[in-house]
Amino acid sequence: MDRGSATALIGIRTANKEEFESSVAHLVYGEPLRVPSDLLVPATAKLEASTFIQQLRRRMEQLRPIHTVRHASPATYSYKELQDSTHVFLRQDPARRAMEPPYSVLHKVRACTDKRLTIVVRGRQVNVSADRIKPAYVLEVTQHETEGPPAQPHSDTAKPVTTTRPQQTARSGRTVRFPARFTS
Repeated sequence: MDRGSATALIGIRTANKEEFESSVAHLVYGEPLRVPSDLLVPATAKLEASTFIQQLRRRMEQLRPIHTVRHASPATYSYKELQDSTHVFLRQDPARRAMEPPYSVLHKVRACTDKRLTIVVRGRQVNVSADRIKPAYVLEVTQHETEGPPAQPHSDTAKPVTTTRPQQTARSGRTVRFPARFTS
């Protein structure tokens, strides 16, 4: 701490408070602090009210606001794919119970602007802010995927496939049998 700030702190502590009729240091320590001679300034003559008001106005005109930065409000993330998406998830803002998902079921998009989307919720069209929306990535179903697995050609020479499952023994001597899905 430099000398100037230490002197300022001593000055604040030794200043006489009218509501207490004593200084803060006198209230805390029970006796006044010794003040360095730097703080003892001879009293100057009082200014007239009109002169004081003029000086005060000049000082106030010289004051300029300081530019500040707001660190508390982060920028909202918006999805790039939101403009092209056909289906979205809607965030549920009211308080949720434990283990309840934050986003509701899949909703179809009817119209889309920069900050608002019109989606279908329970059969009605609702305008929703883009901040509450998360795009859904839906796989397109093609015809050949819905028919099932491709049919294998029937052959008279086809032999049944037999798989031999390896039997393993645990350290305790028990025989371990694995399910078929783990042995292939």
